[in-house]
Amino acid sequence: MRSVVPRVTSDEKVLRLAVELMAGAMRTPELGDALRLGLREARGQIADWLGALNPQWPAERRTGRPRSSRRCWTG
Repeated sequence: MRSVVPRVTSDEKVLRLAVELMAGAMRTPELGDALRLGLREARGQIADWLGALNPQWPAERRTGRPRSSRRCWTG
């Protein structure tokens, strides 16, 4: 992520597309639903990838949803 974010934000076309998607999602409920579904699928794929890299991690850690609101991941 550290290497991707600077590349994405430095590309004006990609940045404009992201802004238009977010603005469109606010105006058009169907686009918002499609965007949420796509993001949900992407988060699932990332969780699966993290699980393959770190099989000892519990599902809560791979998905970024801690079991307790007081707990935070330290590595």
